[in-house]
Amino acid sequence: KHDSDNERLIVELGDLLHYSLSHTPYAIISDEIKMVKSYIKVQQSRYQDRIKFEVFTEGVLDKYIMPRMILQPLVENAISYGAEVSLDICTINVSVRENADAMVTEVIDDGVGMSEVELEAVRSYTFKPKGHGIGLKNISERLKMDEENSIFYIDGVSGKGTNVTNKLHKRAKRDQDV
Repeated sequence: KHDSDNERLIVELGDLLHYSLSHTPYAIISDEIKMVKSYIKVQQSRYQDRIKFEVFTEGVLDKYIMPRMILQPLVENAISYGAEVSLDICTINVSVRENADAMVTEVIDDGVGMSEVELEAVRSYTFKPKGHGIGLKNISERLKMDEENSIFYIDGVSGKGTNVTNKLHKRAKRDQDV
């Protein structure tokens, strides 16, 4: 059993590496979800029962595209700033929903959350992040460059958790995009 778990983990890491090294700026939404599920599997092996992950999808997700590498950094942030510092079991929910004119993604955790001061620093990108990840500012800028009317919203309450919501107009997949 231990060997098969390790083999699965190696496959997931290989899939993540392959996906992250792609030079195309867009991904089919179902592929972005598949990649974040691989990332979650790797993190589950690391954190065991300290973090519960749930992924919810709704709509036709293999028909539309979105900028690549949006969901994984948001899940990474939820782990780093919500779950790692919490003494309780943390739940991280990832949802991607299609509505009439948009694709809405949310990454919600019930970790430690943020005070109003911390939340304002995160929203204004004056918060000094730990590590060297992609970061919220980078994601926000990439989304705005891709689509000026995109919505990227961060909310959180101290002791209750954090919610990062992204809303993009639906963009149909074309062969040259992915």
